[in-house]
Amino acid sequence: MKVYSGVSPHNHLDNLPSAPSLPLPSGGLPPKAPTEQNSFDKSSLRDKSLLNVCSSLSNDLDDILLRDLSLDDGQQPYVQGGDMRMSPPCISTTPSPEGVGAYTLTQRELIDLHREADVIIQTHNDILVNPPKGFVEFIQKLFDLDELNAKLITSAVIDGFYKVFCEEGHHVVYYPKISNMGKFNPYRKHKTAKRSSSRIVKSLLELAGYLQNKVKKGIYLIALELTFPKDFSYKLFDDFDGTIKKAMACFKDFYDWFKSLKLRSKDEELGLTDNLHLWSSKNPFEPHIHHHVNIVNLIWKRDQRKFIRFSPKLDVDKLQDVWKKILQKHGIETPENVDVHVRFIEICNKWENKNDLFRRFRYCGRSVILDFCRYFEDHEFDDSLLSNKEYLINLLSYINRRHNYGWLRYISRILKLLDEIWAEEMDDFTKEEEELILKDLERLHGFDDEAEELKQFDTPSEFLELFYNAKDWYCPICGSKAKLLDVVTVDTISNLINKGVLYFRWDQNRHRWVRFLGCGCYEKKETF
Repeated sequence: MKVYSGVSPHNHLDNLPSAPSLPLPSGGLPPKAPTEQNSFDKSSLRDKSLLNVCSSLSNDLDDILLRDLSLDDGQQPYVQGGDMRMSPPCISTTPSPEGVGAYTLTQRELIDLHREADVIIQTHNDILVNPPKGFVEFIQKLFDLDELNAKLITSAVIDGFYKVFCEEGHHVVYYPKISNMGKFNPYRKHKTAKRSSSRIVKSLLELAGYLQNKVKKGIYLIALELTFPKDFSYKLFDDFDGTIKKAMACFKDFYDWFKSLKLRSKDEELGLTDNLHLWSSKNPFEPHIHHHVNIVNLIWKRDQRKFIRFSPKLDVDKLQDVWKKILQKHGIETPENVDVHVRFIEICNKWENKNDLFRRFRYCGRSVILDFCRYFEDHEFDDSLLSNKEYLINLLSYINRRHNYGWLRYISRILKLLDEIWAEEMDDFTKEEEELILKDLERLHGFDDEAEELKQFDTPSEFLELFYNAKDWYCPICGSKAKLLDVVTVDTISNLINKGVLYFRWDQNRHRWVRFLGCGCYEKKETF
C-alpha cells in the first residue's frame, strides 16, 4: 500500500497573459485571593467596560519618503466582518436569546465576573478530547486496531487544572491541563494548527505595526481560493501522489504569473503562503482539491531593504481566466467557469482583524482529522465508508503543510531589520477599475463553509494565545498577564465546585458561557 510522502514539483507556465511592468515566574507569589463565591449579581456587571487589548508594538516611527501617493486607493476593500464574517470573541452584553436561561454569560460578563470571584472554565470543545464513538470506530476499522488501542490513539486526558492568578482581575482562574494526546486525537491536531497560525499572525502584526506610519493606505491579507474540477479531485482515488503533484504544478504556474503581474525586477519578491486541501470540510470522505492562498500586498525590494505596497484589489474575472488556462495547460478538463474566490483582511491591531487573521491561518492549516471528528458528531459509522481504505490511509497520512514563498520565508530576519526598512506605495489602480472590481467582489463571495467549520471548535479564550509568547502565562479569560500558582487535580476542582466556585463551559451554539455542575449537567436551579 502506497502512502503519501510529500512532493515538490517545479513546472513553469507558458503563453499566459502577463501584466505590464508594475514555568513559575520570578518574584514572589501574589496574595491569595478568596476561593469561595456562592453568588454574584449579574446585573452589576452590565455597565463595566469592554475588554480592551493593547498592542505592545511601537507606533513612534521616523518619517520616510513615499512615492506616487494614490488618491483613489485609500478605501478599504470589500470586507464583511473580516475574513470569517463573524463576531470577534469579545461579545457584547446583549439579552439572552429565547430558550437561554440566566445561568449563561457573555464573554464580557465573564471578564467582569473574574474581577469579582474565582472562576473555573473549560477552554476546549468536548469532542476534541473525547471524540465521537463513530470517529473512534472509524479509526479502529481503518487501521485494524482493537478497541482499547483505538481509544488510546484517538483520545486525550485532562490530568489536572492550571491555577493562575490574573494580574488584571486579581482573582484565580482554573483551566484544564490536557495531555496524553494520541496520534489521531483531534485536540492534538487543533493545538498544532493554533500554534502555527499564532506564529505567523504575530509576525505579520509586528511588521504592519511598524509600517503603519510609513504606508498610509491599508496593509492587507488577500485571501484567495483556487479550486479544481470535481473529476480531477476524484483522481486521488487512483493516483494520490500524481494528482497532488499536478495540483502543486498548477499553483507554481499561478505563482509565476502573479509575479509577472506585480514584480519589476529580480530584486523584488512577493510574500505569500499556500495550503493544499484535498477534502471537503462538510464531508471529508469526498475528495475536493483546492488551494488556500494568502498574499500580503507588500513587495520586498532586497537591494534597498524597502517594502512597496500595491493595491490588494484584484480583477476576479482575470484571475478566473488565468486559472482556467493553467488547468487546461496541465490537461485538466474545466467547466465554462472555474471557481476562484477572493476576500480581504486588513492586517492591523484591531481586535476583530487579529481574530480574523488567526482564524484564517488556522483554517488553512487545519488537519483532516478535525473534519472527520466533526462528521461523526452528526453521523454514525458504517462499514461502507471504508470502500477505499488505501485512499483514506493516504489522506490521514497527508501533511497539510503551509508553504511560504518570497519574503515570508525569512520574515523573522526582516523583523530584526525594522529600523532600517523603507516603504513606498504604488499608484496602480484607477478609480474606474476599482469600482468594477468592487462589483465583482460583491458578486463573488468567499467560502461560507470556512466560518461554520471554525465555529465547531472555537472558544473566545483561544484567540488570546496571540498576545504572549509560549513561555509567558496569561489569563485565559481576559488575556492579561498571569502567574502560575499550581496545577491541581480534577478532584480538587470537584471540591471547589461543591464549595460554590463557578464553573463555565463555552457553548458555541448559544455563543455563551454556560454554568455546569461537576457531573457535566446544566445548572438549572440557581439563577444569577
